[in-house]
Amino acid sequence: MTAESAANLLSVPTVVWSGLVAAIVSLTGAMAGVVLSNRSSERRLVEQLRHDAAEKQRDRLAALRREVYLKLFEELAAVGGHLGALAGKDPVSENLGAPLQAAMSQLGRVQLVGSQQTALLAGDLSCLYGEALFRLMLAAKPLHDLKIDISLADKSFQDGIAEAQRVNQEMQIVRESGKQDAPRMKALQDSFNHAKQTYQAAAAQRSASWEEFNSLQPQFMQAVFGELQAMASAQARLMDAMRQEIGLPSDLDFMLKRVRATQSRMHEAADALVRGLGTD
Repeated sequence: MTAESAANLLSVPTVVWSGLVAAIVSLTGAMAGVVLSNRSSERRLVEQLRHDAAEKQRDRLAALRREVYLKLFEELAAVGGHLGALAGKDPVSENLGAPLQAAMSQLGRVQLVGSQQTALLAGDLSCLYGEALFRLMLAAKPLHDLKIDISLADKSFQDGIAEAQRVNQEMQIVRESGKQDAPRMKALQDSFNHAKQTYQAAAAQRSASWEEFNSLQPQFMQAVFGELQAMASAQARLMDAMRQEIGLPSDLDFMLKRVRATQSRMHEAADALVRGLGTD
């Protein structure tokens, strides 16, 4: 700065310098305030974005859980009926365990989207289902064997009836022909007697097998009730955990009381059925 410039600055009145300094200080303070305000706003924006992202994530998870849990409830409703009907199903059928497999598959999805506690409960229930299926298949084996015997006896009975009817028609033709053919009639009579013995023996075998089947049915029913009883408590605990996760009111103690009351009624109905079968 030249001496002349310095002199000019010194010649500026003090009042002007005071105003200039005040303006600079005010501008600096305003800029500092803007910077601090912007930083605060940016920080609040970041926090809001994080909060919104977390909320969206929770909403997506809650929606997914509702979808999976409702589907599981539908699958569980079919399990009890399927287990109770195992005795009448073909043990080598491809869809023998279809309802259980569907429920166990859905339980796998629950383990994927549920909380740690819910996943553990779902895993326990899935294990119970698998164990129950194997035990009940073993318990149903005598019934399955008898159903095979009944089917074979019924086929033998139907074949014998058809043969007897065919031979009887042949004998009627010979009679109506007006020609005496003793050897042919004797052969036809022997065939008729053999067919009659066949279908009578088959009918007796079928009847005996059905009687034994009916006598074993109550035992299988008791086995089914035992498995369902073990499952019911596990299902109630899983339902309680799932309801809490999706924000629905739940009372585990009440649910377990309802389970016990339902089981008591089922046992009474089963006992009445067994007594009724025993009087036949």
